[in-house]
Amino acid sequence: MVLIKKRIFNEADIWDAMAQTERIAREMAFPASEILYLRLVTEEACTNAFEHYSSVQTLPYEVRWQIHPDRLEIMIRECGQLFSLPAGGTLNPQSLRGRGLPLILHLMDEVNVRQEETYIEFTMRKDRSCKGNE
Repeated sequence: MVLIKKRIFNEADIWDAMAQTERIAREMAFPASEILYLRLVTEEACTNAFEHYSSVQTLPYEVRWQIHPDRLEIMIRECGQLFSLPAGGTLNPQSLRGRGLPLILHLMDEVNVRQEETYIEFTMRKDRSCKGNE
């Protein structure tokens, strides 16, 4: 396993994180469509954390990429309170907000949120052999 870390201080760092995800996914030989999805979920997760942190002024937070032979795990590690994932990844049709988590749940093979000491760890896993999103 290879572990890469990046601290997010501003929106430019989110763009860098998206590019890092793309580089890793290309090196791992993910199909082009899945590379696009991985880049998108990175943006959604990082933007959600950035918006939360900007409102409480506790930047930076950290993005971690765990590279395994058969899968990529992207983790957002932030201070904060545990939150729940939407049941079944359903959208609220009455709201223009709140679409990021259901989108992430749909595109990734596994998504978890857990409390680790004073941190929340939001982990998204994509298996390289999965062909479901091509």
